[in-house]
Amino acid sequence: MASQAARSEESQAAERPLRAPQTNVGADYLGVLRVWILAVLGLGLVGTVTELVFLEHYEEPLQFVPLVLIAAAIAVLVWHAMRRDATSLNALVVVMALFVLAGLIGIAAHFHGSAEYQLELDPSIGTWELIAKILRAKAPPLLAPGMMIQLGLLGLAYALSDSRYRTRVLRALDGLGLPLPKE
Repeated sequence: MASQAARSEESQAAERPLRAPQTNVGADYLGVLRVWILAVLGLGLVGTVTELVFLEHYEEPLQFVPLVLIAAAIAVLVWHAMRRDATSLNALVVVMALFVLAGLIGIAAHFHGSAEYQLELDPSIGTWELIAKILRAKAPPLLAPGMMIQLGLLGLAYALSDSRYRTRVLRALDGLGLPLPKE
């Protein structure tokens, strides 16, 4: 009889949906997630600047842009880590938006540089063949500036996960009459 009762409880437990215990972990989870985002961003900045220096990505003035932006981002991140105030967070948003913009411009510059090189080699090359060669080119790699876009978006995600900043963004959206995201 006891074994039947135990089996009955087991079968009832197997039929019930699994639910996580109700605790207030949202704020703690967000805090841990923000620390991880910041750590990944820092690691990405150091790795990217190291690679750019090893590749001697400073031969032309336009090639200095990612190096300068990475130096600015590291400085702003250190400032933000020490102060954690709205001004440092705003500065981080500006620098990260510049990262996204620089990444898009970098992709265009890499495309243009690769197209010039391919057209020097073969001036009679067709449009689709040219595009195919540009996409496969190792120098300059077309999508390498995409790393700047990724780092910029990661930094923006960090900034937007701050409740102070998120509140200001929502107020601005509301003031512009734009639809607000649902909670």
